[in-house]
Amino acid sequence: MIAALIGVPIWLSWKSGGGLFRALFFALFTTVPIMTVVWLSASAMSPRLNEKARYPGRGVQHYLSFKNEADRARYMGNNKIQMEEFYEGYFRGDIDLKGDCLDIMEYRHDWANFRFNMSLIKYVLFSFVPEVIMHTRSQGKFLNNAHAHAHAHADTTPPR
Repeated sequence: MIAALIGVPIWLSWKSGGGLFRALFFALFTTVPIMTVVWLSASAMSPRLNEKARYPGRGVQHYLSFKNEADRARYMGNNKIQMEEFYEGYFRGDIDLKGDCLDIMEYRHDWANFRFNMSLIKYVLFSFVPEVIMHTRSQGKFLNNAHAHAHAHADTTPPR
């Protein structure tokens, strides 16, 4: 990724007859698209970290019931649902769990897909990053006070 982030602007600058400042100018416009492509590609190609857990290999319809007919047809068999689409649909009430939530979530790799998609990229770029950049002192105080308040009222009595 670093090679692409540095190499593409330098190559564009070289092809257009520019120098370092033109490369920096091109970097302003190529950084986000390059990072997006790398994130999407890496999440699509990366395998599971380990294969220790064996999953039954059941279809999505074994774990979830869809109220929308189009979704029911779309996620039939081994066609896994994006995790983001699952929780959005679950919170809207369009998806129900067939069984105990803990059991279903334990087998989430059997029915869910964890790849990055464009809506997650949009969230990172337009919600998360601006929040990190614009983090103010008052936000920090609010978060610290809320954290301290939660711990102050927790049961801290040691067991006997």
